[in-house]
Amino acid sequence: MTVLVMLALSLFHFLATNSQFLLLKDIAASLLIVILLIAQSILLKFFLSISNSKVAKTSSRVGLWSRIEVLQPLAFFVIFMSVQILTIRLRGFDALVSLVRDPQSFAYYSLALRASDPVTYVREWLAAMQVPLLYWGGHLATHFPGYALLIYSGFHLFGRDPQSVVWLSILLAGSAILPLFYLARLLYGSRAATLACVLYSWTPSTSLNLPYMDLAVGVFVLTALLLFFKSLRTSGGASYSLLGGLILACAMFLTFVSASILVLAAVLTITAKSWWEASLKFFSFLSSAFLPYLILELTLGFPFFEAALWALRTNQWFYQHLHSMMPSVWSIEFSTLFFFLLLGLPVCMVFFLTVFRSFNSSFSQVEGRTFVLGLSATLLLAVVFAKLELARVAAFLTPMLAACVAAEVSKWRPTEFLDANGLLLSYAQCLETYAYVSQTVFLSTVLGYPVV
Repeated sequence: MTVLVMLALSLFHFLATNSQFLLLKDIAASLLIVILLIAQSILLKFFLSISNSKVAKTSSRVGLWSRIEVLQPLAFFVIFMSVQILTIRLRGFDALVSLVRDPQSFAYYSLALRASDPVTYVREWLAAMQVPLLYWGGHLATHFPGYALLIYSGFHLFGRDPQSVVWLSILLAGSAILPLFYLARLLYGSRAATLACVLYSWTPSTSLNLPYMDLAVGVFVLTALLLFFKSLRTSGGASYSLLGGLILACAMFLTFVSASILVLAAVLTITAKSWWEASLKFFSFLSSAFLPYLILELTLGFPFFEAALWALRTNQWFYQHLHSMMPSVWSIEFSTLFFFLLLGLPVCMVFFLTVFRSFNSSFSQVEGRTFVLGLSATLLLAVVFAKLELARVAAFLTPMLAACVAAEVSKWRPTEFLDANGLLLSYAQCLETYAYVSQTVFLSTVLGYPVV
């Protein structure tokens, strides 16, 4: 009944915003999106039924089941990529390319064009962070040159063209599905992992944040967290933690806010059964996240840590400056509100229900509940740390929110209706996605940055 109410509310939202006219703009693309939604529904129902059957648990079917599990994230990855390409066609590919070309709205592309030698480029960027108000508009001095260099590396895959930014952002956003599936499976089981991939595919903010590069952080953070969590589950060495920390270092090179995931890792460490061993692994994870910057600073003279302090000061100044001009738009409260609204009403409601139930159970030794509490603390830190443009900046947390929601839905009774609940939720989220995509002019006004 609850899911039906959510679907009804999403349908009302879709019709109230006249979003049907968006889909009527390109009948062929809309039909293909519907076909992909149906294909995704069939796969969801199939994978959920297989994971719930006794056949999957018999020893003679273990090999077959392992191969099917590998196919799940790959299948959802292909559907995700296809849906996003078609959605971009509805939004207008030329409009996205124009946004990438505009240095006032999307400076990373024009800055990436200047890169030839990455080492020299990083050195010049770090030096320029000392005078942010006199160089490239100020706000780019709030983080390292990760986005610009990521686009520069994308030139080698897709060509030195603004279109390559669009393709790169879609590829990296879709790639988050693979670590999301395995992280959700470790935490909550196969059924929740399957549903998490589907719900992530239909999160409105995922589509709206393209072609911005903030979605690229998700695959790095999820992979780092997956490796750390796998290390906690494995007795012995901390090699997974060390590797996860190095990947987190890459995420922090893109945006400082991704370091907030250390809060979640700390919560998982505190509540681990073998606390002393878990603490050593957390220390390995933490050390390897910062060690590359220390080595580069000592060997090549890159002032990474000093630049990070400059970035914090610039971020504070930039927030106060924008807030003084338009407090109704540039405020923490407003950014946080739209971060949750752009998750889509069903996912947003179920996530808050999940948080409430997790706090109700306190810090029990249940990993799933602990993960929700740790993620809530991480999100709180991201809100305080990022302040502005949270709907974009904190987008790397969206897949983990989808995992928490999928886990909550998979526990609803009766469990026989999980496939029906999952399908209805995905349909509701699909309606929410296109309801928001049809309102990009309004969203550009209220969010303070252009949404195509």
